[in-house]
Amino acid sequence: MSEQRSRAGWKWVVLIVLIAVAVAVAIADWRWVAYRRQQKISALIADLGQVGQGGLPLVSPQFFEPLGRHAVSPLREVLQAPEANQLAKQQALEALGLLKDPSVFPLLKEWTQAQEPVLKEAAITALGTLQTPEAISYLLTLLDDPATQQAAIVALGKARVPAARERLLRIVRDFEPEVEAPEEQRAANVATVCAAAEALGRIGGNGVQEALLPLLEQPQIRWWAAAGLAWLNEQQGFDILIEEFMEGEETPESQRTVEVLLDIGEPAHPYLVRALSGELSPAVRANLMALVGHLQLGEAVEPLVRILNDEHQPLSLRQKAAETLGEIGCAEAFKALLAAAAEAPAPLRRSIEFGLVKVQAAEANRVLLETLKSSQTSERRLAARLLGLRGVEEAVPALTEALADEDAETRRNAVQALGVIGDPSAIPAVEKLLNDPDPEVRRKAEATAALLQALQSQP
Repeated sequence: MSEQRSRAGWKWVVLIVLIAVAVAVAIADWRWVAYRRQQKISALIADLGQVGQGGLPLVSPQFFEPLGRHAVSPLREVLQAPEANQLAKQQALEALGLLKDPSVFPLLKEWTQAQEPVLKEAAITALGTLQTPEAISYLLTLLDDPATQQAAIVALGKARVPAARERLLRIVRDFEPEVEAPEEQRAANVATVCAAAEALGRIGGNGVQEALLPLLEQPQIRWWAAAGLAWLNEQQGFDILIEEFMEGEETPESQRTVEVLLDIGEPAHPYLVRALSGELSPAVRANLMALVGHLQLGEAVEPLVRILNDEHQPLSLRQKAAETLGEIGCAEAFKALLAAAAEAPAPLRRSIEFGLVKVQAAEANRVLLETLKSSQTSERRLAARLLGLRGVEEAVPALTEALADEDAETRRNAVQALGVIGDPSAIPAVEKLLNDPDPEVRRKAEATAALLQALQSQP
């Protein structure tokens, strides 16, 4: 009996020890996580202290978002620091909103009374990002103050607050473009209506479309009304934004248009693809291509291929289509580029090759390896060249075989590709080409052999 009690006692001792070890490990992990978090906060705050001194900001407010309430106190200190400049304080205010911590509401509310308009607007923007009931309720009260009204409209729109709809509808409906007033007052009224038009589009609901349509007739407000309609997923809004405001690359309207289309996100994609097939100016379509390439819209491949293969299109537009297909980077885009490359004129072929190099689809390298065995000489030439430009290491055996191709240009491209890839195992095969009947092949083989030998001799 005593022996059984002794064994039971030891079991309890072992269990207690294991629990203690587990607790100690958990505490150590917690302390390590807390230490790393504090290190990250300290680094971000240090970077924030340098904002504005070297030109561009060094830290984005979004970097603070995952840190939550732990970043509140350090950011508060930035706002209170006499040496912190206006840009640093602006970013600190925006970061506080992103933390989603209800405790920051009183601090942000206090900064909406700041003397500097930039800091006042940053605090209002942060309240819209915070989106607590207190923050939204306070933003609604700011609609009554001309000094904060416009920033509050924007914040409420981005937060999509239905409670703001009727107030914003009144602002839009009461607008009188022909009313006589001092120029400064008229400009302020127009700016307020512009902000209300887009905010209403974001919020949506009854009466919004009917209120925005008449604003399309006002040149100063037309863009904002169109943006509001686009937020409502109305085709007319998208058509106006794309056809009228995407002409230039550096104009404020074109930049705003790209930003709002990106903000709208997926609902805008069909309109972008549809517009590529429309009768728009080359400049507008070039800007559209840049946008669909950035978004990597696979749905845009078909209209882009049509532009690429249309000999009646301007060369610059066909070149842009080739580069955009490369940015989209799907297997369908890669195959279309590869098919167009053989017959394309030299300037266009360079753009096609650039697009082919950019494609990251996993299937692309496999397609090139198969194409290297094609019966078409032009296809083998291109495949050998692209395997080198893409640096496909697994292509070394296939490229080595291509060194015996009957076509001299294919051999030249293959030996050059082996040099770019840089695998010394290809040296024996490359050295066989030192006696090739084509002088250009011999020259490239000599250069590649020297390069690979140098790589082999490196430690």
